[in-house]
Amino acid sequence: MKRWLKWGGIMFWVLVFAVIGFFSLFALYHLIENRLGAARWAETKSDYAAKVNGFDPQLLIPPPISRDQNFAETPIWRRFEQYKKVQGKETIKVALFTANDAARAAAKKQSANWLLGQPTQPPDPALFDGTESELTELYTAAEKPLCRFNIDYTHSPAYGIPLPQTRPLMSLAQALRWHALLSLSQQQPNVAIKDMTLSLRLAAASEDCPLLIMGLIGSSIRQMNWSLIWQGIESHAWTDEQLALFQSEMSRVNELKSYGLYMRSELCLCLLPMLDLLQHNPHKLKQSIPASKESESPFYNISWGPYTSKLLIGFILNSSDTYDDARYQACHILLDELLPVVDSEQHRFYADRIPDLDKTILSLRRNVPNLILGLGVGQLQNTALRFSESQARTDLALVACGLERYWLANKKYPATLAELEPRLIERVPHDLCNGEPLHYRVEADGNYTLYSVGFNGVDDGGKVVMKKESTTAIDPQQGDWVWPRLKR
Repeated sequence: MKRWLKWGGIMFWVLVFAVIGFFSLFALYHLIENRLGAARWAETKSDYAAKVNGFDPQLLIPPPISRDQNFAETPIWRRFEQYKKVQGKETIKVALFTANDAARAAAKKQSANWLLGQPTQPPDPALFDGTESELTELYTAAEKPLCRFNIDYTHSPAYGIPLPQTRPLMSLAQALRWHALLSLSQQQPNVAIKDMTLSLRLAAASEDCPLLIMGLIGSSIRQMNWSLIWQGIESHAWTDEQLALFQSEMSRVNELKSYGLYMRSELCLCLLPMLDLLQHNPHKLKQSIPASKESESPFYNISWGPYTSKLLIGFILNSSDTYDDARYQACHILLDELLPVVDSEQHRFYADRIPDLDKTILSLRRNVPNLILGLGVGQLQNTALRFSESQARTDLALVACGLERYWLANKKYPATLAELEPRLIERVPHDLCNGEPLHYRVEADGNYTLYSVGFNGVDDGGKVVMKKESTTAIDPQQGDWVWPRLKR
């Protein structure tokens, strides 16, 4: 019996020392890795700072403009910003927003997609009864030469900046689109252009803000207007002068450059400030982690409290060195992997450079800062594709306006796009997906086909591919990106 007790005691102490040894090695491993992460960040910090012209978020914030020159300071826009729906009830009444909601509800029955050559039917004119005073005030306010939204960039944390502009922006742009469509159907293209001009100014003002969500809204608003231009082209509603005006607007669009701005702003305005805040306020970590992610590893729960974060395991998972490693990874992912997907100077989109962010996130060491980082960058997988497709469709719209101007003058389409230069288009843009000329051909019926090879870089002959189990949603990663023609 004593012999068993003796061996039991020995085994107990062997187990104790084994556990201590395991955790000591575990701690030593993480401390070494963390030190390496800190060293790596220290070595590359200046190089990455040079790529974004400094990490200071203030460098991305546009300078203030005169209030009396700013559309966003007008009473009607201020009133729109106060518009909210709480449990389906409107805080204030905006006739244009009410008309937009009704028009959208009616349009759901149509299921039309202009990119498939399906025109949208104009709304019932009665829906816009009572909007005259708001439209008049809007047109007057639009005479202000500038537009910059009032955004509180001093808000802490920076990634939580309130954006009351998003809802009224989309609602107003959609309402203006419906009103322009109605005006087109009533042979009033000049009224439609007033709506479109204001809407495009809203899109430009959205992209003036260095926040990704605002850029995506601006891009969406712009595509709404290209759909109106397409519908007017198909009915030959626009004059040569009006089409030239559209081309002037399109030529200023550079969504690839905007993409670069948003990748830098995601880093300097969102990810790095988020890591800084959470490093010095570890008790706020749990507020940033969804319950589904929190349960993935027991180690995440150890470092939540203000006391446990000071324990050895909390120190390892939450030390300054782990944050330095996360900062390095943030810069590497956004600046080395995501930023080179596009080249705005060469007007190119490189689909083969898009990283597999899911795989990248899984390769990160499992600590709290990298979990936060993974949640942030995981939303950026298709961002380059979205901005590049939008730019490609802008290029196609620019060329389509030139083709329509040629048709108005000659009642036929040119044999090649080169015939549009330089009078109707100063320079025909190349296909940003492969750097080669856009595909164009005149069909036997006198119509034409115009397209980019799209995401896959393969000439599919102008074929559009739909998403699985959908008859209205295009799959942008398959087939070609085609300028639509009306199905007659």
